[in-house]
Amino acid sequence: MKRILFYSSVKDKSLFHIQQFYSIDIEILKNLGYEVFLTNNYIDFLILKYDIAFIYFYTRGVVPALISRVRMKKVFFTGGIDSLDEKHENKRRHRMQTILFKICRFLSTKCIIVSESDLHNIKKIFKNELPSKLKLVFHGIKTNEFSCNFNNKRNDFVSICWMHGVENVKRKGVDLSLHYFKYLSSFDEFKDSKYYIIGTEGEGSDYLKKIVCELDLPDRVVFTGSIDEHSKREYLKKSKYYFQLSLYEGFGVGALEALAASCIVIHSGKGGLKEIIKDDGILLNTSGIDLDIINKIKSFNINKLESALNRVKETYDFTIRMREIGILLSES
Repeated sequence: MKRILFYSSVKDKSLFHIQQFYSIDIEILKNLGYEVFLTNNYIDFLILKYDIAFIYFYTRGVVPALISRVRMKKVFFTGGIDSLDEKHENKRRHRMQTILFKICRFLSTKCIIVSESDLHNIKKIFKNELPSKLKLVFHGIKTNEFSCNFNNKRNDFVSICWMHGVENVKRKGVDLSLHYFKYLSSFDEFKDSKYYIIGTEGEGSDYLKKIVCELDLPDRVVFTGSIDEHSKREYLKKSKYYFQLSLYEGFGVGALEALAASCIVIHSGKGGLKEIIKDDGILLNTSGIDLDIINKIKSFNINKLESALNRVKETYDFTIRMREIGILLSES
C-alpha cells in the first residue's frame, strides 16, 4: 500500500479532523487505497518512508515540497490561495504569495486548484496564461448528510468560522454579521431569533464577544465552540439563515454546506462565494449595513433552494473530488 504524507502547518493536528476540507480529503485518500500519515512537522519529510506528499496551502508547504522532491517523491498541492487576490490583499502579502505559489508550482507534480476565483487570480500573475501542472478540482462535501426539510427550520442564523485570531474573524465578516443580526432583531420576524457562531474559539471569539456585549445581544448570540460534524450539520439543518459576509473567500466550504442544508445564505459574493452561491442566496454590500436586507429576505424565493441543492450535488459532492484526485494520483 502506497503511503501519503499529508501536511498542513496547523498548530494542533486535531484540526485535521475538525476542519472539513482536511477531513474530507483525508477520507478520500484512504478510500482510494492509500495509507495516510498526518503531519505538521517538516522533520517527518526527512525521516519517514512515504511515496507521495499531499500538501495544503502554497506558503509553508514550500519546505516539505522541496524535501520531497530531493527525495524523488511526488508532490501534490491543494487548498485556497486567498492572498493571490490583489483587490483584497496588501501589495507586500500579494507579492510574497505570488512568489511562493510560483515556487510551489515549480516543485509540484500537480497543483489541485479548488475554485474558479483562484484559477482566475493565477492566470493574472502569469499574464493571463494558464501554466502547466494545474488541475481545477472543487472542494467536496457529503451532500446527502445535509438533507432536511426547510419547513421544519427555525428563524435562526448560523456562521462557521475558525476564531483563533482576530484577522480571520474580520476577513470572514463575522463582526459585520453581528451588526446585521442586531438590525434584523428589531423586526417582529426575528425578535426571538438566535445566532449560532460555530468554531474553535480564541482571540477572534473574544473580539466578537465584546461586540455582542456592545450590541446588547448576550442572550441572542451563542458561541458553540468546536463541535463534531454531526452537531454542526444539525445546527445548519435547523436554522433558516447562514451568514458569510467575507471580505474575500477562496472557496467557502461552510457556505456550501449551508446551501446543501437548504439554508438561505446571506453573503458578500466575494471570491469563491460568487461561483458557489450564484443567484441562490441574498447578496449584501459589506461596506456598511444594507438596510434593505429585510426586504431581500421577505422577497427571497425559497424555490431557489431546491435547484441550488441539485446543483450542489452535481458539482460539489465529495465523490466527484474523489474521482478526480484518484485520476491525478494514478496518472502523475
